[in-house]
Amino acid sequence: METTQATRKNNNTEQASLHMAFKLADQKWKPAFSDGSRERQREIDADEKERTREEIERAKERFSLGDDVRIVSSYEGGRDGFWLHR
Repeated sequence: METTQATRKNNNTEQASLHMAFKLADQKWKPAFSDGSRERQREIDADEKERTREEIERAKERFSLGDDVRIVSSYEGGRDGFWLHR
């Protein structure tokens, strides 16, 4: 008699997300990005808003996420975290 093992595959209908977090300092910011399985970390000069936007776009590209992907951000209380999140 032969036995067969079935493997159940999870059906995940949750929308893809780009997760990002920032370590903020006076001179440098260290944004980190993840799609839930891979990670990308960068370092940029503090208060470089346009460069921050560019890094978000590069992370979307790297993880093959569309322009309409949901972005989940976390920030530290204090320094510049809150306005950066907004």
